[in-house]
Amino acid sequence: MISKAQYYLSCLLPYLAVLLGLYLFSSAWLAFGLYQLGMLLILTSRGYRFKRLFTGWRTWGWLWVFIGLLAGVSLTIILPQTLSDSFTSGLATKGLSKQNLFLFILIFVLVTPTLEEPFWRDYLGKSRGLLSLSDIAFAGYHLLVVALFLPSAYWLFLPVILIGLSIVAAFWRWIFRTTQGLMIPWLSHAAADLSVMLWVTWQFK
Repeated sequence: MISKAQYYLSCLLPYLAVLLGLYLFSSAWLAFGLYQLGMLLILTSRGYRFKRLFTGWRTWGWLWVFIGLLAGVSLTIILPQTLSDSFTSGLATKGLSKQNLFLFILIFVLVTPTLEEPFWRDYLGKSRGLLSLSDIAFAGYHLLVVALFLPSAYWLFLPVILIGLSIVAAFWRWIFRTTQGLMIPWLSHAAADLSVMLWVTWQFK
């Protein structure tokens, strides 16, 4: 068990990483590194056993992998295609370009779900409620990232993203508690990150 202070501070980790990395130092690499390193230090300091990532598979897990792949499709539907230029120029100001984007995507897709699922669904996901603070906190930090690349006129899409991600996070937490393993949420999350990163790549056309 973790204390309430540890719980709340852990929920703030990605917000601090994004504010420092993206907003203060304008570096996607720094934000990514601070967040991943923070999660790794917290989990390893608690003696976390990452073998849970390889347990809990069920045949219906393929449905959740497919749902994860729809994440990039949903962005295509929700966000106006006229934003491509402003989006790519925004990424460039944060240290991402055609030259290093593939490396960033490769590391992002492999590392992020591998650390986020143990961190959010196991370490912070003890609640048995339909929706927990950790679900909302997980969804919320994504808004800080998205808002940075969207003109303020399009911020009306942010509540939709918040609600959608909160629901997905709650389902991933429920799957973990039901199967006593992280394999389905992990692969579903990886599929979602891959599809989103493919959408980002498409914006560079």
